Amino acid sequence: MKKEKRFWPAGGFELVWLAFLLLVGPGMRADFRTAPPIAGGAVLQTSNVIAYASGPLIAGLDRTQDFSIEGWVFIPPRASLNTLQNFLFFQEPVAVVELHKSPSGDRAEVFFGVATGTRKQFQGSTHALAWAAFENGCHHLACVHSGSAGTDQTYLDGVRSTPDFAGSSTYGQRPAVLDQVLIAGGYQYVKLASGLYWDEIHVARGRRYNANFGPPRTPIVPTADTLALWRFDEAAGSGVFADSSGHGYHLQSAFDAKTVALPLSLGPTLVIEQKAAGQLALRLMGETGKSYRIETAPDLVGWRLLQEVQLLTGTQTVTVPPTGSSTAQFFRARQL
Repeated sequence: MKKEKRFWPAGGFELVWLAFLLLVGPGMRADFRTAPPIAGGAVLQTSNVIAYASGPLIAGLDRTQDFSIEGWVFIPPRASLNTLQNFLFFQEPVAVVELHKSPSGDRAEVFFGVATGTRKQFQGSTHALAWAAFENGCHHLACVHSGSAGTDQTYLDGVRSTPDFAGSSTYGQRPAVLDQVLIAGGYQYVKLASGLYWDEIHVARGRRYNANFGPPRTPIVPTADTLALWRFDEAAGSGVFADSSGHGYHLQSAFDAKTVALPLSLGPTLVIEQKAAGQLALRLMGETGKSYRIETAPDLVGWRLLQEVQLLTGTQTVTVPPTGSSTAQFFRARQL
């Protein structure tokens, strides 16, 4: 039997647990939400930006054709990325999906770039979100490229994102591996970022997403279009990561990137389940028998009580009525 996977930041320092932040706009519409973690197995942990996993280039992945890249990342509380890129996926002749913190430190930025045909150069767009809404959560990133139309789409937790700005990235001696697939850090001799967790990275032919969607809640099942799939479900401490697509694109660890089995979180988790007429349902998950305080705020500062809940079965749904206000709202759960 496979153990259920829950994301839990190392240290477990606070009982006041900021488990979920949801930014809601006019009419209580969810603009960005935390994706549920995938059950089963382990995850890939990178201790800092020097750690990465790499392997052979994927054949059949062509920038002139349609393709999709997706996967999960968990950023623990108080993470510091220091503007250095961390890669969900990097294949020098084709595409890059990178995550970093803005120079100002207040935004998480996702860059999806497609190779231009010039060595080491990618053209694409950057999508940004308030760092407070991105940190301390599990997020699903999906990037879809149309080779025929020359268009690119980025989905953050299943919601298509409007680019903040377009641009290009040129890589010289960094990342460390330019002629292999690379996942995670890749910046040799630089130790400036805390560890991230990566899971279920899937590369496929075709456009898997053309509209907003609910991120998968179970492991991805390979199809005829799957080119590579890394589940990172190996035993804790492994430095070899199998390709579950059957195509043999296995990865090797560099600088102590390894799989870890994350224990069941003692802190709560909130997942949004939007209902009709702008009404939201927040699904609270936590420890059976424990009591939790669900709070809301317009600014991440002025928190007020929404509801207190004692979990009798490990999960419970709390309904949030429409407010009729255009003011943004955040939500969090705290153990009592």
